[in-house]
Formats: sequence, C-alpha cells, structure tokens
Amino acid sequence: MLSKLYSKAEGEAGTLSSIMFKARHHADHIISGGHASRKSGMGENFWQFKEYSPSDRPQDIDWRQSAKTDHVFIRQKEWQKAQKNFFWCASYNGMDYKSNRTEHSKREAASILLLSLAFAMINADEQIGLYSQRRTGRSDQSVLRIGEHILNDKHHLELPDTQGFIPPKGSILIAAGDFLSDLKDIEHRFNDLKASVHDALIIQVLDPDEIELEFSGRVQFENFDHSDSELIDHIPSVQEAYKARIKEHNEKLKALCLQNDWSYVLHRTDGDISRTLQTIKPLIELKE
Repeated sequence: MLSKLYSKAEGEAGTLSSIMFKARHHADHIISGGHASRKSGMGENFWQFKEYSPSDRPQDIDWRQSAKTDHVFIRQKEWQKAQKNFFWCASYNGMDYKSNRTEHSKREAASILLLSLAFAMINADEQIGLYSQRRTGRSDQSVLRIGEHILNDKHHLELPDTQGFIPPKGSILIAAGDFLSDLKDIEHRFNDLKASVHDALIIQVLDPDEIELEFSGRVQFENFDHSDSELIDHIPSVQEAYKARIKEHNEKLKALCLQNDWSYVLHRTDGDISRTLQTIKPLIELKE
C-alpha cells in the first residue's frame, strides 16, 4: 500500500516537473512589461510636466522646459504598479480527457499555458497567486504553488467559485478550462466575477474530438465518473449538427467575454502552445 502511494507521488511530481520545465521554456519567449498606472512616482516612463512646488525634489526639475516660461517645471514619471494576477484552472474530471491525436490532456495543456504566463509575469515583477487564495508573490515558489494546485485540486469545479473566494478589487483573473457548462451558468458566474476583477483573460482549452467529433460508426459516450452516458448508432449522421452546436457555444462564450471587455482565446490541445501564447501576448500588452 505504502509503495503504491510513493509511486503515485513520484508520478505526480514528475508530471509537475515536466510541466514546469515546459512552462519556463515557453515563458522565455513571452515579453511582458510592468503595468503602468497613471500616478506620479519613481517609474521610468515620462508622463507629464508639473509646476514645481516645495514638496518636489529639486533633481526632478526640467530646466529646459522651465526656460521656455516664467515657471519652474518638473518631469513627472509614471508609477510602475504591479497588478495582482490570480490564476484559476477547471478541476473537474473532464479536463483529463486526451484523444489519440494530442500530446497533452486538457488539464496538462491548460497548466502549461497558465504557468508559462505566470513565469512571464514574475519576470516582469508582477504579483501572482492562486484564485482561491489572497496571497500573492513574485517568485518561482509562487508559480510552483499554482502548478501543484492545478494538478492536485479535487474540488471538481467547472467554473470559478464566486462564493468561497472573492478576489481583491482591481485584480486580474487568468482562467483556463473547457467552459462547456451551460451558457446561462457561465454568464451568471461571469457577472459575479465582474463585480470584483478589473480584467480577465479566458482561455478555453478543448480537445479536437470535442470540436470535430471525428469518430466513425457506433460510439457510446460517457463522462468520467460514469454517471451519464449516451449511445450514438451512426456518428456521421450527427457530426455536422454537433459541429455547428459546439461552434455556436464557443462563439457565445467569446461574446460573453467581449461584453465584459475581457479577452478570450481558444486553444486546441492538438495545436502549438507557443502559437497560442503568441496570440495571448498582445492581449496582455494591451492591458498595460
């Protein structure tokens, strides 16, 4: 019994180590800067000229600008304020699905995407943390905590919990999942989140089987806990209708994000993670 527990622990540690390695590799190719807040302070970027007052530092006086008028001006700079970025990943059993056409399960792909962004953010001196906790940090240990939680979370959540945890006002949410729940439930949950988060990036992660239904003949589908199943006698007879339905669902999900002025990205698990991250990169930069 004990040996089985050790074996399982070693397997999970190996999976996390592999995912962390891949995430750091991808993060090296993401360029992200600090989020500038329009406040005066000790940042590096010029913001505006301001007339000098006794409370200002003499070294901040801009003599060239002052020489143009009868007043003394200082150069104000933007205050570089790190955002609090909270990471969430769907934890229900459906995220473990992996077809023969993919290298990673949905959970693994979501983990690599989220942890790549987490590494990039701490490199940009951003604060990161788990959606379920208010604690944030800027270290590799913060990324590790997120990774361990994603792989070991047993709460079986399809959507972020808005009852047990309320993120601080003005924070950022980076959420990954398949988002195949009923659209009314998703809309309700997004409305709850909108009350506290300043911005959000929604990453929908789907297996190609879930998008294209590339099966043939007679197939029985069942969920991971075997509580529900459906037998389809002839897949080609329902394939086009299914593809239209999943496309409509995804488009409505994207529309819900746009209504909240949030960003939305679809990642197929048979797709290139680097390419998806490059799609995400300008979305992050637009929020700066």
